[in-house]
Amino acid sequence: MPLTICVHDTHPLFLLALSSLLSEDPDFRLRGSFGAVADCRANVVEGQPDVCVVDVADPSALDLISDVVRNKPMVRFLALSASADGGIVYRTLAAGAAGYLLKTAAAEDIVGAIKRIAHGGSVLSVELGEALARQISDQRGAVAPLTEREREVLRQLCNGGSAADIGRQLFLGSATVRTHLSRIYEKLGVSGRAAAVAVAFRTGLID
Repeated sequence: MPLTICVHDTHPLFLLALSSLLSEDPDFRLRGSFGAVADCRANVVEGQPDVCVVDVADPSALDLISDVVRNKPMVRFLALSASADGGIVYRTLAAGAAGYLLKTAAAEDIVGAIKRIAHGGSVLSVELGEALARQISDQRGAVAPLTEREREVLRQLCNGGSAADIGRQLFLGSATVRTHLSRIYEKLGVSGRAAAVAVAFRTGLID
């Protein structure tokens, strides 16, 4: 069954090009393309697509990500932006986006990122690592201490494991895994997997 996708971008030509790219892929079903965040929000809330690709040049896009991730966590977000600013990258991931790519990414990388995110993975452009590291390096001493079990769960998360994988590896029930993940996200001050993994590596929580 094709993955359902919606797209938002503030630049009309880029929006048209991206929409055409995704429409031509048989693995996707494009539910809509939007130049305004408000229109995108209405589509996401009503249609609950598998993945929403958003342009975070509009600051209200971060509110969209945060609100939807909190209330409809089955919807996954990929930020596609022209900005490599570490602050924007960090705030986007902290809001709950599962990935962040630059608009200069190759078409196949964008397609691959959407598919990876739809299946529970996370994506971050390699060139953004240094900017993100600088942004969160000051948080090294600000992260609340994790329990040993929370560290084990976080380590599995950083290794790419889904909640189900973590449960099997650590012999934990799904509800227990979700509770640990919720506490980890709260302690790290993030809203989702991608940001948790970034903070874990950049603050030395995970070697």
